[in-house]
Amino acid sequence: MAKLLGQNVPQDYTSFLIEVSNGAVLIYDVEYGQSGFKLYGVHELAELQESWHKSIPETHDKRYLAFGEFYGQADVLLFDL
Repeated sequence: MAKLLGQNVPQDYTSFLIEVSNGAVLIYDVEYGQSGFKLYGVHELAELQESWHKSIPETHDKRYLAFGEFYGQADVLLFDL
């Protein structure tokens, strides 16, 4: 887990995924489904990197790792590795 797609995942986040929660939906608007926030789990980390790198050219630099997103806003949270 410490290395994902050739990238070093921050140790604190790796510990969170292993010891606390394998991802999490922190906030979600159940009425409209258009707002909220989620942290990616292990499988999402691997699956979603390429799509974020394609959709947001500025993040294409492989030193960034997407680890969460805001629902309904097409915004992503990144680790600068």
